Amino acid sequence: MANEPSELRRRMARFCRNRRFRRNDFSRDLPTEWRPGEVSSPTSGMPFTDREAWNFIADLLDEGCPWQEVTLDKPPGCKAYEIIVGMPGSKTKLYIKIHLLGDCIYGRSFHLSDR
Repeated sequence: MANEPSELRRRMARFCRNRRFRRNDFSRDLPTEWRPGEVSSPTSGMPFTDREAWNFIADLLDEGCPWQEVTLDKPPGCKAYEIIVGMPGSKTKLYIKIHLLGDCIYGRSFHLSDR
């Protein structure tokens, strides 16, 4: 079933890993806070690149990390998924928000959490 969480996670992870199916451009209709360059990668200690950020999200989805479904204001009624994950060796947390729209996955947030 397309709505089954594990199938949804697999589809989203697959889209995250393929640059043809992922987007994170800011627009008035799809506002973003996509700032991977401000977050240190736990594997390298260097700031995430855009590609590393997407692969990190895909890995989290494959691992079954906890997420929370939310309803977006823009676009109205669209369902998105929030992930808040602790960064290894740090007290900081990373906030991620993604959603599917058509045949693309949109990265709406990737930044240190203020929650």
